[in-house]
Amino acid sequence: MAELLAELIGQAVLFNELVAKSLGIHAVDLQAFGVIARHGGPITPTEVMTATGLAASSTTRVLDRLESAGFIVRSLVPADRRKIAIEVVASRAAEVAEHYTGKIDQIERLNAKRTDAEIAAVLSYLSELAMPDGGGPSTGAPARTTRRP
Repeated sequence: MAELLAELIGQAVLFNELVAKSLGIHAVDLQAFGVIARHGGPITPTEVMTATGLAASSTTRVLDRLESAGFIVRSLVPADRRKIAIEVVASRAAEVAEHYTGKIDQIERLNAKRTDAEIAAVLSYLSELAMPDGGGPSTGAPARTTRRP
């Protein structure tokens, strides 16, 4: 299973590199844009930094590039003018989404062949896998890649 996951991750990274290149941005910019878009509303630079794990200076450079390329807009938060709100530009979000329609269609076709319980199990597994600690207590030990008999 570890080999399959490594292959899928590799394919995703390479695909995202191609998407970013076609959009004229860096791959890290595309990933940060995804974080901003999935946030579902205005987000602060600190929240972007926390979600991406980038350093403050790197986050600033990414946001500068995204703003220059027309992917985001920055504005002052009316309730606290010391804060900056970042929002996606809808037309650019739609442009990014176009690159993923084939993969989304593939996922929907695969889901149609699965039961709700099977899909729930996969979602649960992937959700835990996406957690920084793998969903369990952090022991520092490498994750188990095979099931015990």
